[in-house]
Amino acid sequence: VFAESNLEQGNRVVVYCRQGLHRTGVAIYLLLRLIMGEPEECLSMMEEMRPTMHKEFVHMQLHSKVEEILADSRFTSPWLSASRQARPRA
Repeated sequence: VFAESNLEQGNRVVVYCRQGLHRTGVAIYLLLRLIMGEPEECLSMMEEMRPTMHKEFVHMQLHSKVEEILADSRFTSPWLSASRQARPRA
């Protein structure tokens, strides 16, 4: 909620962990999915921004685990609900 509301207001959000690969990748991918939508587009953006993180993220299949969370009906987010309704992109 913190990240979503700050991004919605046009603020920047910093995601940090010690190595900056796995936990950071999960957090960034999840935010991108909630905001932007399509998995391929999010992975492409991650690769462009942080190639090393992207390589580790894909190698460990972490995006698949995040997709399982997003598919779970118990997971709710206003951003996810909007993206499921095919929000127009800015």
